Amino acid sequence: MKDSFFHVLIIVLILGSTIFLAQEEEDSFVGPYASLQRDTISVSGQAEYTVVPDEAELVIVVETDAATAKEAQDMNAGISNSVISAVTKHVAKDDIETVSYYLTKMEYYNPQTGKPTPTGYRQSHTMKITFDDLDAVGDVIDAATNAGATRIQGVSFVLSDEKKEEANTRALELAAENAQDKAEALAGALGVNMGEAMTISETNYFFSPRPMDYGFGVAESAMQKTDILPQDVTISLSVTVVFEIE
Repeated sequence: MKDSFFHVLIIVLILGSTIFLAQEEEDSFVGPYASLQRDTISVSGQAEYTVVPDEAELVIVVETDAATAKEAQDMNAGISNSVISAVTKHVAKDDIETVSYYLTKMEYYNPQTGKPTPTGYRQSHTMKITFDDLDAVGDVIDAATNAGATRIQGVSFVLSDEKKEEANTRALELAAENAQDKAEALAGALGVNMGEAMTISETNYFFSPRPMDYGFGVAESAMQKTDILPQDVTISLSVTVVFEIE
């Protein structure tokens, strides 16, 4: 009889310990996780910041056609050197870089023979000039075309790395302020108190320099001085901010 009583007592104690441990494990899992659940407000803030550019990018193309590849290359080299020499009166030589240089075999389809007929070769040399004297843009264009440049492919007014970083920082500040204003408006409408920002991330970034396209040659540009007026650059971005509700 005593043995049966002790057996029952042992079983009860085991079951009780098991239930207690299971409850403790459940509390240790749910408790910390539950503490992470907070009421929040998530908003998106936008900003556009316009700034005056401090650099110009000018793309110049020199193209030459000749009967042989060597003639096209030699002719192109002579004109390219003349263009470089002319523009370096207004900008530093280090401001000039070659962005493409290629030779193309020119031909046309001959309907009588049914085969392509060679007509010669075309050498193309594209150079980009990046400089900070915006008042000299027109002078550089005129110097390049008068020296034999085939095309002024485009002009863009952009920001230097330093000024771009400053403008980006200011745009982020404006976007964050816009997000806070939205969050405060939502909190007021809902009748809750807004706490501190928990997370913030930049979601979109758009930098818009103003390109200008040109396609004139020596005869056109030599008639009068070219005036190029720089336009502002706009940085657009948005941020996402999560605020805690107290």
